[in-house]
Amino acid sequence: NTLNSTTTEITKAITILDRTGDEYSYESFWYDNERTITAISAKIYDKNGELYKKIPRKEFKDRSYDPFGSVYNDTRVLSLAGGTSDYPYTIEYKVNYTSNISFIFPDWYPVYTNCISVQHSMFEITVPKDYKINIKGVGLLEEAKKTVTHEQITYSWEIENYPAEEYEPYAPPVYERSPHLLVSPTEFTFEAYGGSMNSWEEYGKFIYNLNYGRDNLPVETKELVRNLTSDLESDIEKAIVLYEYLQENTRYVSIQIGIGGIQPFSAEVVDENGYGDCKALTNYMKSLLKEAGIESYYSLIRARPRQYRMDTSFVSSPFNHAILYLPLEKDTLWLECTSQTLPFGFLGDFTDDRFSLVITEEGGKLVKTRKYGIHDNIRRTKASVEIYPDGDGQAQVSTIYRGLEYDKIIGLLNADYERQKDYLYRKHIDIPDFKIRSFKYEEDRSVNPSASEYFDLELINYASKSGSRLFIPLNLMNCQEDIPRKDSRRINPIRIDREYIHYDTIEYIIPEGYIIEHMPKGDTIDYDFGYLAYSVSQADDKVLYLRRFEQYRNEYPKEKYDDYIEFCRKIKKADKQKIILVKKD
Repeated sequence: NTLNSTTTEITKAITILDRTGDEYSYESFWYDNERTITAISAKIYDKNGELYKKIPRKEFKDRSYDPFGSVYNDTRVLSLAGGTSDYPYTIEYKVNYTSNISFIFPDWYPVYTNCISVQHSMFEITVPKDYKINIKGVGLLEEAKKTVTHEQITYSWEIENYPAEEYEPYAPPVYERSPHLLVSPTEFTFEAYGGSMNSWEEYGKFIYNLNYGRDNLPVETKELVRNLTSDLESDIEKAIVLYEYLQENTRYVSIQIGIGGIQPFSAEVVDENGYGDCKALTNYMKSLLKEAGIESYYSLIRARPRQYRMDTSFVSSPFNHAILYLPLEKDTLWLECTSQTLPFGFLGDFTDDRFSLVITEEGGKLVKTRKYGIHDNIRRTKASVEIYPDGDGQAQVSTIYRGLEYDKIIGLLNADYERQKDYLYRKHIDIPDFKIRSFKYEEDRSVNPSASEYFDLELINYASKSGSRLFIPLNLMNCQEDIPRKDSRRINPIRIDREYIHYDTIEYIIPEGYIIEHMPKGDTIDYDFGYLAYSVSQADDKVLYLRRFEQYRNEYPKEKYDDYIEFCRKIKKADKQKIILVKKD
């Protein structure tokens, strides 16, 4: 309506064909002090299109919405587990919102998941005639229809009869490849602050102004910073000490109220209370470094475990997290300031290899975070395995994890002993039957961290016994198991998001009284998607199995899908190879 307010009307109807689709009838609508639900209702229609039931607001469940573990926030959610057991049925939701900010406009994703077709979807936005809006359509067949009045202009888009798409393994996410519309304001307000999304630079200036003056530290803390860093020579040594101070003296707590959703607490507040959210802790770390004479930059990013591909040509606010950009003389580092356990300078897959909006006095600039490439992401396993005549055995296994392979086990490293042991039995150790005699972890917490894992295992029926023969699997615990299903109608490319190298060196000690009857020759499997090489050799009473597996990150045309299935099958077959021992006469 104006720069200070917006209204939103949502009508959504979905037809549920059978009970497997019931989950799609459930809806939730969040609201807070800035975004109020003024009206909400639902209607259920039977298979003939006749009205079956009206559901007023009082029948919606109203509860606090807190995905961040906040001490306090003002966000609540109205939800309805609607529907009926008489299939098919249609449920229709109508919701009206008013908002006293114009910071965020809703995007339009009419096709938001697999296996749902769209009969009709329309998106309409009305703004003052002299107001410019940022709009980018992706995959839409038609341009916006415009309706102009004396004071307003209305843009509208619609799609009809868009067929459902079946799930396809390794396909790009639906939201990327389906028709959608990106919308953001140009000029906007958030409480007492005004800003612009005409460019990344302008948006960065808005964030800079939000943060301005919030980096002052108490006198006592300034003195502490000087004491901690006075004897250190390099900036990186000083930064490490201050980062460890941050981790030891603060914890992550989210408080999301009003402007606090995008503006950090002051450094003084964090210093006094010992907690803050990602914005506050990042700003606090920036303040500590500033006191030590080290320049760093508050930065916004979209955090999520799966790789995020931001449309940098469209200015908006897709960010949900803050980290710190630290451009040192010899290296550029990024600091995750919410973790009490993450090593200095390590990001992991939550924020790696994506654009971050770095906030400077001159405005915002997009800078990409570190990419962990194939030679960074290493898992190296060595094992000595003694096989007994009855098929049981014992194994001493050591594994080193680096890069994003290390990131995969960070949670395990920081768990207590009993939780570690439980996870090892349930998920981590991929051996059919075993007992853990002992295990331990060691960690190198450098800028390029690693973890070492040690197991002493009792193997139960590891080798299959048949008469006088023993059949021993060569790949102890890193077998490829998954083979994508066949699909002759594949419509999407193949996307592999992560790359790594796995090394396995396994030594098998042959039980006394047995000789090798059959030993695989080894093989090399080389495709666009990855590479496997393994070899098997004998020396006296020992068999040495060497394996190297590489997975490559890339996007491949759909025509290569059959090749990818074949690649996975060959890897699985190679990983199932066995040596056959026979008892001497």
